[in-house]
Amino acid sequence: MHFRLLFPLRPYTLSILPESAFAGDEGRHLMRGRKVGAEDLQLMLLALLEKKGSHGYDLIKALDELSNGYYKPSPGVVYPALGHLETSGWVACSREGAKKRYELTTAGTEHLHTQQTRAQLLFKRLQHASKRMAWLRQAMDGQPRELGPEGEDLATGWLPELVDMRRALRMALMKHTDATPATQRRLITILQQTVESIAALDENPGGPTTSPATKE
Repeated sequence: MHFRLLFPLRPYTLSILPESAFAGDEGRHLMRGRKVGAEDLQLMLLALLEKKGSHGYDLIKALDELSNGYYKPSPGVVYPALGHLETSGWVACSREGAKKRYELTTAGTEHLHTQQTRAQLLFKRLQHASKRMAWLRQAMDGQPRELGPEGEDLATGWLPELVDMRRALRMALMKHTDATPATQRRLITILQQTVESIAALDENPGGPTTSPATKE
């Protein structure tokens, strides 16, 4: 799944703020984002409907709340997506007065389960966007961050040092944008080792970490 950077905010947009948004000019990046395709939106709608049947407005509200106000698709986007899901047989629609209520069908449940990993990643992105919105708002308010007992920001759960490190990594890579192929290969090796070490945290969350610099 690929997302394109720095597109203006559009109806199918789920924006993930760049790290530079945390280092001055916070608001300048607010209207930049990554485009979410129709299939991804449909998949998120299916996942929400798996929890409970809902009206279209409730689905819009749920996405808005999950992303802390950063992704709120318009009715002109959501209702055609729901119509496509109904035509596909994955969603059933019933009338409740002037409103339509949508329910996941058996076929829709089966389709969703074949796309479970992808759906989970999409909601992880929403969760990440939500935390970045909270972090950004604190920065724009100029208020000191309230920290927990382990030094984590209480609004996001993030350690400020981790945010700083993400930004430092991004800047370090940017400085090598004109690197030779030989240097790029060295960067690839470093990044591969780093990614492997981070991925290993899922398998052994309480175990020691291995520094890429010392990894054999």
